[in-house]
Amino acid sequence: MTESIKLARYLTPSEAADLAQLSRKTILKAVRSGDLVASRFGNRLRFSPDALRAWLERAEGGSR
Repeated sequence: MTESIKLARYLTPSEAADLAQLSRKTILKAVRSGDLVASRFGNRLRFSPDALRAWLERAEGGSR
């Protein structure tokens, strides 16, 4: 039996910023610093929802 694969919808930098309630500039700065993992598809930068969630959880934990 073949299992179906569910692909996550990857987010654009603007979508990631909207979901995180941060600026697009902050999201891109986190990518440049290596704190937030992003994927490149051609010349386009995309984020998995799981990577964004993990980054936000790490940031939240570090501010306490």
